[in-house]
Amino acid sequence: MAGRVTKGDLLRQRIVEASLKLFADQGFRATTVQQIADEVGISKQRLLYHFSSKEELHRAVLETVADQWKELLPVLLGAAVRGGEMASRLAPLLDFLRNQPHAARYVMRDIISPEREAVNTMGQLVWPWVEQLAEEIRRGQQDGRFDPEVEPLPYVVLTSLMTLIHVVVFPEGDPDAFHLRTLMEKELGRLMGAALRPPCPERGGGEPGA
Repeated sequence: MAGRVTKGDLLRQRIVEASLKLFADQGFRATTVQQIADEVGISKQRLLYHFSSKEELHRAVLETVADQWKELLPVLLGAAVRGGEMASRLAPLLDFLRNQPHAARYVMRDIISPEREAVNTMGQLVWPWVEQLAEEIRRGQQDGRFDPEVEPLPYVVLTSLMTLIHVVVFPEGDPDAFHLRTLMEKELGRLMGAALRPPCPERGGGEPGA
């Protein structure tokens, strides 16, 4: 029998969500326990009853984001196996990051931090998807569909980072950025496809300009 969700459980969830938002907006070091308590609307003492330190809160935030990525992984793997344009295989990642804006900014901020704790954890979780996409690219190179000069693993990592940056810089809820966001998504898809496109056979046999 599953345990009942208590008021304490719900409060802990609110505390973690508030911490994720503030860590994403300000960074872990710049965020204080008092700020988190104020965001939730409780006293600092009450917050510390549930989480004894900011470090414990950080671990809870990391676990929450990791759990979200674990739910995403089967979707990503399914998209990788189904085939189609490379941009369409990254679409589930784009949708996930749009629906989890705080998590996207949190991971983005962690990329440039010395500890890189979130990035290392997320990297381990999504690596099976990265390898699956890279293997699909290798097969495409073998049968002539993709440029043989492309390095599959770096390609997948870089295009994923481009997708993450795109979502953070052009958030879904910003109406002023709608047109530019649409253009950027179109160009992002074009770049993904252009990088993989095999080179056209050279015409003629002479030197350029001959």
